[in-house]
Amino acid sequence: MLITTLVEDLGQDPEAVRPDTRLGELEVDSLALLELLTILEDEHHLQMPDDVGAFSNDPTLAEVADYLQSVQGSAAPLADAVKDGAV
Repeated sequence: MLITTLVEDLGQDPEAVRPDTRLGELEVDSLALLELLTILEDEHHLQMPDDVGAFSNDPTLAEVADYLQSVQGSAAPLADAVKDGAV
């Protein structure tokens, strides 16, 4: 879901989007991050945090998925799928 959203909605290169890819490598700035979180919230009914400060340290996609899992238990399949490279 996370990787699919980055590729399909934000136009990222599918080959560049892996669980160990950092947001900075994808040039995801604060505006793109807010767009990503809004899309995940709207399309996948996830509750996104109001404070995106947790993403200011240039996390990997796996770390983003772990964070989303920690703030919302139902995001667990998202984190697992990102780690497996399935999403």
